[in-house]
Amino acid sequence: AMTAGVAKYSDREKALRFRNGSAICFVYCERDRDLDRLQGGEYDVIFIDEATQFSEYQISVIRACVRGVNDFPKRMYLTCNPGGPGHAYIKRLFVDRRFRRGEDPEEYAFIQSRASDNPALMAADPGYVKRLEALPPKKRRAWLDGDWDSFEGAFFEEFTDDPAHYKD
Repeated sequence: AMTAGVAKYSDREKALRFRNGSAICFVYCERDRDLDRLQGGEYDVIFIDEATQFSEYQISVIRACVRGVNDFPKRMYLTCNPGGPGHAYIKRLFVDRRFRRGEDPEEYAFIQSRASDNPALMAADPGYVKRLEALPPKKRRAWLDGDWDSFEGAFFEEFTDDPAHYKD
């Protein structure tokens, strides 16, 4: 169906196509082999929701598709919570800002946002914070407080890379 005459969504293509030729494509990546569908693709802007659920490899392959010959600024945006397969990779780049050769610090910006920073969410779902507070401790610190050092899957909870944790 045409959206106010501006765009048409194709369920078969999973794309919203605009009259000017632009498109918003919705793609999933459950497994590495799903990345093959992106081969040869050119995208001006890519958004990845819950990026920590992707591996470093998956994100790097997706990022390679941000390219093109037009003059539209090429960008990639990630939203995520701490935890998941890509946690360490995302934390290294965006939170700790520890870059490897070929990674330009100017290309990475971290904007932390907590549930309490979203007044519309707080008004529409005042019980959301209480549900986050009821999570197990590590997940609660990660999802409610945005604590990137409290990641799920650490074998020994007492291990941390916070220097303040260690006593002389």
